[in-house]
Amino acid sequence: MEQNKKLWVKLYIWIFFGILFSLAIALMKTSNTFDKSAFFGQQRVYDFKEEEYTRGTDTCIYNPEVNYFVVVSDRAKKSFSRLSTCKNWKYLNMTVENLNLACSEWTIYFSDSKGNLITQYKVGIQNGENVIDLKCPKAFQYIGFKIRDQVGLSFTITSMQLRQTQIIFDGEEVLQETVVTFVLYLFVSMILWMIRKKGLYAPVDFLQGIYKSVGDILGSALDQRLDIWAKNRLRTLLFWFIFTFMTMFGGFGLYTQSKYYKYGILAVTAAIVLIGLLAWEKPLLRVNWRSVLPASWFAFWVYVCVSDFMVSKFYKFTGYVFLFAAGFFFFIWNNMSHPKQIRNNMIHGLELTLPFFTIYCILFRQKKDFVFYNGVFRTREEMAGYALMLFIAFLAELCYCLRSKWMEKRVVWMMLYGIGASVSAYFLYITWTVLALLAAMVVILLFAAYVVKNRKGLVLGILKSAGILLASLACSVLVVVGIHTALRNLPEYLDTDIHYSGETLESGLDEAALAAAKAGTPGLFRGVHSSRGLEKQTVWTNYLRHLNLFGNNGTLTVLGTKTDAQSGYLDIVYRYGLFILIPYLLMLFCCLWHAWKEHGFLMLGTTLAFGILMLAQCIDRPFAQPIWIVFYLGMGIWFGKPDRQAENSIQGR
Repeated sequence: MEQNKKLWVKLYIWIFFGILFSLAIALMKTSNTFDKSAFFGQQRVYDFKEEEYTRGTDTCIYNPEVNYFVVVSDRAKKSFSRLSTCKNWKYLNMTVENLNLACSEWTIYFSDSKGNLITQYKVGIQNGENVIDLKCPKAFQYIGFKIRDQVGLSFTITSMQLRQTQIIFDGEEVLQETVVTFVLYLFVSMILWMIRKKGLYAPVDFLQGIYKSVGDILGSALDQRLDIWAKNRLRTLLFWFIFTFMTMFGGFGLYTQSKYYKYGILAVTAAIVLIGLLAWEKPLLRVNWRSVLPASWFAFWVYVCVSDFMVSKFYKFTGYVFLFAAGFFFFIWNNMSHPKQIRNNMIHGLELTLPFFTIYCILFRQKKDFVFYNGVFRTREEMAGYALMLFIAFLAELCYCLRSKWMEKRVVWMMLYGIGASVSAYFLYITWTVLALLAAMVVILLFAAYVVKNRKGLVLGILKSAGILLASLACSVLVVVGIHTALRNLPEYLDTDIHYSGETLESGLDEAALAAAKAGTPGLFRGVHSSRGLEKQTVWTNYLRHLNLFGNNGTLTVLGTKTDAQSGYLDIVYRYGLFILIPYLLMLFCCLWHAWKEHGFLMLGTTLAFGILMLAQCIDRPFAQPIWIVFYLGMGIWFGKPDRQAENSIQGR
């Protein structure tokens, strides 16, 4: 009996503490502040008494029976009593109803304690809540409105407040945040209890239990309806969908709009889960993820989730997508008999985007003289990242072909892969993104080293293999020249050239030369900016000033222009918090180590290129670029293998 009482007391404390804690966090989140003196950091608020905003004057008469004012003079005035406190107020919140005009222009004025005018200016008043920025240079004690030349105007004032910050209490939003926080509190409590009882690996084991149950039920259902060939093709098609959908999603500006962004991420999440289910082969076993890479991966995404919770961001849900959807996909992938099939599906899906996007560019995206090429994207850096990833993929295919036992039957494919690599290199070149070109040079050296190292394993021998590569290069010249000519002329001839709203067009010309070019051919250089713009060091300095524990939302304005961090690493730290670097760099180094140990070309080239681009480009945008997708999803193959002993021990408990 005594033990039950203690249990109920612990349960009461745990739940009641969770409710109060969740309410406090919800208030701080909705006020977007962590003020130590108040949970809901509104700072000071001055509420006007009802008698103040319902008192009429000779020129602005108040009718209490119908509860509205009527202006009866061309020089009407609505004043208020002396303020009881003199503060540096920033906003006036005034709710107006029954205004018989769509918008009425009033003059707001401010006076000191002796009634001397400090300043006045015009404001627009309309039905509903009006938030007026108070541009008074010093503290005031009188405030009022002048209404000129609007005889017959009628309106009702239902509330008035002076504020130092524009933070409004929204009960519904607070309740939603409280419920979400409480659910997370329960989840974290359960995780901590599991860690205390069973060790640090317990949360991973718990997630694998969920992955296993869901995977076996849904995966077996698909397996009964589809053969191996169909599942393989469907996985390739789903990867093609992810690459194509997210590229076009960003190209048409939907990625940067909050109302559409969540739907894009939801579509990608569904595709990843479905790819995982299509990889199911037999009843799943738990996988041994007791290594550094999975540990750093989990730590990174958990930190992302915590940062998103503490500071609301535009790029939401990524941590949850990876912990639950990508983790589920990795778990089934690690259970496959031939896991490299998934990697092949991923690369084949990416390669299939090239003809589609090439035709799209030829028809709708003209290559203009002296303007760097954006292709299907909104910036040249994004196009460079796409072309670079394609270049790596086609070189990886060539590496495979050169050592394949079936090389005699794959000569045509080798020619096509060579053409694909050349077209990718051409697209990369016309973006003229120096860092991407540098990464491509590193990849070429890596390819040369790979071929030299494996020269004894070349199925057709060195001379014949070199001859096929040269023949492929000769065909590539014809294809690239044709694409280049079409890009320059066909969109103009068909009058189908598309200019994305808000895209960044850059030229290598300096400001003076670009101004002269715009004056000579304004249509050609409309919206084009010089690439010799803001100094990266200035941008980095501004972002470094804003580093904190849980990150920030939004993009900083540097020298009057909204500018991203100009560095992927700095962007991650700015967005998620300083300590995110610990698991992130560890994860990156682990990927390099595994790629090197694997002796393969694809992931080593991808990881090196990704690390180089991150130095001075913000490419770490969730699912926005193919190289991001291949890097973050491709590492799953290294997580581990099924642990039959661990599975048996779980079943025996």
